[in-house]
This record gives sequence, structure tokens and C-alpha cells, in this order.
Amino acid sequence: DAGLVSCEPGQRMAHTDWFRIDIEGVSAHGSMPHKGVDAIVVGAEMVTALQILVSRDVSPFEPVVVTVGEFHGGEARNIMAGSAYLTGTVRTWSDRLRAEVPDRLERIVGKIARAFNAEARFTFESGNAGLANDPACAELARRAVVEVLGEEAVGSYEGTLSGEDFSEYLRRVPGVFAFIGCRNPEVGAEHPQHSCYYEVDESVLVKGSMVAAQWALDALLETKETFEIKDGEGNTVRLGLYPSSLGKMALMSKRLLDLDLTLDTFDGSDPLREMWRICAERPRQVAEIIALATLQTKREIEESLEERTQL
Repeated sequence: DAGLVSCEPGQRMAHTDWFRIDIEGVSAHGSMPHKGVDAIVVGAEMVTALQILVSRDVSPFEPVVVTVGEFHGGEARNIMAGSAYLTGTVRTWSDRLRAEVPDRLERIVGKIARAFNAEARFTFESGNAGLANDPACAELARRAVVEVLGEEAVGSYEGTLSGEDFSEYLRRVPGVFAFIGCRNPEVGAEHPQHSCYYEVDESVLVKGSMVAAQWALDALLETKETFEIKDGEGNTVRLGLYPSSLGKMALMSKRLLDLDLTLDTFDGSDPLREMWRICAERPRQVAEIIALATLQTKREIEESLEERTQL
């Protein structure tokens, strides 16, 4: 529902892959089906048979979905189609099953084609990997939700076999993908994604920005930054430093001058909470400020230590 935020750890979305089946039969007049091989009949048999993978070929405890989304064939109402093609998607949860699915589907397609004296070409395309949240980042996100929206805003969502290309980022660096509820019947936002009636409760956009800004700031304050510098003798020195809250607030205040805002302009008694409001109103600009502040912190530390080694 609108206002709830789910950011549980572990896998949250499925592997998303795609397939296409091209069928070659023999065209004939509809009144003389014995003289041809109907590609549409062959394709229809395949649509049904592909579900064997889900219902009989895979453990019922293992999530998998096979969906045929396109079926094209034929050129006239009284002519048996000489060719047809199907396209669809496969969603899997485990890496092992994802690797096995292409061969299993191709086997089903090939045997049906031969049974009907047709030919079929099966093409499989790997898409996005499954999306999995890093446990530490997920916990940081949960705390961010509580901080800016309250404990009651922490939602629970079992995950989905939908796919998301953000997973490619999470395969390379730790992170978190949060689900923000947007269903609200009072504003007509009650239809699922991909429905032509789909609407969202846009009030949740501000809440999502607040959580994202809070998470980014908390991550900056809690994450240990490692820098490499050269000492006076040319040796590499590695330093691990935790940015202080005061230092980060000072840098943020300095950069917020670009938005004509400083800590002195905050009208609340709690400057941190007022900053969250600014982050929610201008998330893109504030994200750029945070990035610049982080880079500046690194440069200042490196320059300071280089100066000391030269003394």
C-alpha cells in the first residue's frame, strides 16, 4: 500500500531471460490440410507443452515461470500458415535452474516439431540477473525508513519474479533495491503494473526521495573510506578513515550554498530533519552535492597528508 517501504535482504527479483521459436511448416489451402504442415497448429502445441517445464519438469518448491507473449503466423483466413513464430520470457530464481532451462525448452520444442514433420529454431537470450540486496545495505535502508517515515512505514514484501536491470549494479557493488508501495484506491491507484489503467499515488515519490537521501547520508557517515597516498619516500600508504558527522555536515552546508540554502536558513529547530526535507524536494541536486562532497573529502585528506610528508 502507499507509503510502505520494503527493503529486505537477499534475493528480491528473478533472473529474466527471453526466447524466440521460429517454426517452418508447409503452406496449403485450408480445404486440403493433408497437403501441408500447419505452423500455427505446431506452435499451439508448443505453447501448451512449454508449461510442462513448470508443472512436471521442475520441483514445485522452485519458482519458475514460462510465458509466451507473442504468437504470429498466417497471412489469409483460408490458407494454412507455412511459418509462425513465438516469443516469450522465462523467470527463474536459482542460478542452477537458469543455466538448465535453455536446454530443457529446446528439447521440448525440437521433439514437437519433429512429431508434426515441421522444423523449428529455438533462440535463447539471457537478460538481467536476479536482484539481491546486500544484508548490511538493506539494514541501513530499513533504519532510514524508520528515521524519516516511522516504524509503521516498514513494509514486508515476499519479492517478485519480475526483473530489474538495477541487478547489474548489485552484482558489482553492495547495495539495496527498495519497493515503495503506491496502491491507493482513493486516488484510483489500484491496478497492477502493465495495466492500461495503471496509476500511482504520487505522494509516495516524496517519501521515497526522503528515504533515499537519508540512506545516502547514513552510508557516507558510517562507511569506512580507504585512501592510498605516497609518502616522502614514494611508498604507498593505505589509510582507512570514518568521516565525522560534523565534517560531513560542514561540507553539505558548503555545497548547499549552490541551492541558496545553508544551515542558517533552516527554519526548524532540528537542522538534520530540515535537511531531509530539502533532500526530498531536490533529490537529484542533493545527490550531486553528496558526490562532490565525498570527492572533495578524499582530495583534501590526500593533499593534507602529502603536505605533511613534505615537511
